Amino acid sequence: MPHSATRWTLGAKLAMVGLPFVLLGLVTTALTLWVSWQLDGGAAAVNEAGRMRMQAYRLAWTSTLPDQPTLPARLIGEFERSLDLLQHGDPDRPLVTPWDNDVRDRHQAVLVSWAALRTLHGQAPGAAGRVALDRATGELVDRLDRLVQAIEVHLARYTNILHLLQVGLLVLGTLAAALLVVIGYHFVLEPVMGLQRAVLQLRSGDLAARVEPSTSDELG
Repeated sequence: MPHSATRWTLGAKLAMVGLPFVLLGLVTTALTLWVSWQLDGGAAAVNEAGRMRMQAYRLAWTSTLPDQPTLPARLIGEFERSLDLLQHGDPDRPLVTPWDNDVRDRHQAVLVSWAALRTLHGQAPGAAGRVALDRATGELVDRLDRLVQAIEVHLARYTNILHLLQVGLLVLGTLAAALLVVIGYHFVLEPVMGLQRAVLQLRSGDLAARVEPSTSDELG
């Protein structure tokens, strides 16, 4: 028996045209959501690092209050919980630190400064100790500022990526709409218009009017 050509239905043709755009749209949308989540997490990390600067200053101030001996220990615990949040993240907020070599180096510098500052807080206060404590606090805050700057570089990069993805979605939607109009005209409107012309010829008495099928779908 002769081999019959594959018959593509009209729905299958339209699906083959639209499916790639649908898949690309889903992938781009998923990437947009992921980048937005990274931006939210990075912004929360910046806020947490800013709170740690305030905690460092509060800890330096409360070390001069002899009538509240338990307050420094509580503030130390809060600071270390903030350090843990920056390192491991918090999906409930969400809080995610965007890691790279620069951010890791600056985070490690914060840990070193904090270890030195905590040691000073454990020592007996004195004039020399007060000066060393203030100097260590200033160094810790400065390194926290540098960590925030490194995270903000990531956030700026993610913002640019988000804008590119949004432009890509806009272009993709425009191309899909234009292509579907062209395909719809070629596969649906043009054959229907041919049938309409043939019907008008038949109504006018031209019984020799014919329509040559150009496709193998339902209209053909």
